Formats: sequence, structure tokens, C-alpha cells
Amino acid sequence: MTKLLISLFLFSSSYVLLGQELKYTIYWGDRNVGNITASKIVTGDLTTYKIIADANIKVLLNYHIEYYTKCIYTDKSITDSYANYELNNKIKEETTLKYKDGSYSCEDCKNFDSNIKSIGFSISKLYFHEPVKPGKVFSERFGEYVMLYKESDHVYRMNLPNGHDNFYYYKEGKLHKVSIDRALYSMDFILNE
Repeated sequence: MTKLLISLFLFSSSYVLLGQELKYTIYWGDRNVGNITASKIVTGDLTTYKIIADANIKVLLNYHIEYYTKCIYTDKSITDSYANYELNNKIKEETTLKYKDGSYSCEDCKNFDSNIKSIGFSISKLYFHEPVKPGKVFSERFGEYVMLYKESDHVYRMNLPNGHDNFYYYKEGKLHKVSIDRALYSMDFILNE
């Protein structure tokens, strides 16, 4: 019995190779308005990324913003992803991407290119990996590629389909800060160190 338990422990501990969690505070000006938790779990040849954001801001009215993404890679390509964006507890956007039999299908994706054969880099990965070659990055939320431009050393600008830009700042290979600028507000996501 002891040998069986030891064998099961060794098998299970070798199967989960890596788990990482990053926590960010969301600032609107100098006010803490929420948080983001980004996680990466590697199990065998599967890598799962999750991003969970929750913020409360007041711009004339009170807004409760929730965002959830789960993205699964097998080897180096996405096999499944799900993204959900809620405003005041109402779903505003929801997309589901699936890879099956050599092609992708995407539910509720407005501009999805069904000819895509492999998706190797998505926004979820940006929390854990500084881009090596900026260019096209897949947005789980929008269900399409967006452009990522290198602005300077360790600083990248992402142009989103809704016409807005996000800026990504890295220190020592880690995503340290994300800045978003919108018509009525600006926010920074700062890594808790």
C-alpha cells in the first residue's frame, strides 16, 4: 500500500510541472478600484491561462466591471478559450473558441477568420511572457487578432478592435503594468510585488 501511495504521489507531482499566479491592483488615478489575478498552470502538454478582473469605478454613475478569460494551449497552440466581459452584472461580450479536426470555430466572434490553422500567442500569455516578436496577438475577448507594436524597450502598444490602445510595460521579463486610456477614464494595472 505504501509503495502504491508513493508511486501515485510521484506520478501526480511530475504531472503538474508549473503553477504561477500574478496579482495586480487596478488604479483609477491614485485610487485602488479593483484587482486582477492572472494564473498559468502547466499540466503535461496542457497550459491553462486564466485572467480574472473585478473593478468598481464611478464616472457619473457606478460601474462594476468583471472580466474572465480561460485559455488552454496544447503544446504551443490554443485548443479552447472562453472570455466573458460583464458590466453591472450583465454580460456585454462573450466568446468561445474551439479547435477541432484541424480548424477553429468561434461563437459570438464578429470578425473571426475561419481560415486560421493555429493560434500560438494570445493576450493571456502577455501576463507571463514578454513578446519576442511583436505583431499579431489573438484577443480571446474579441475573437480576432489585434496588433501589438513595440514602442520602446519593454513597452508595447496594443491596438484593439474597439479603437482603443492598451500599453504593456515589462520589467525583467514580467508584465509590470498595463495602462488603458478611454474617453471617460484611464486606468493602470500594477503588479503587486
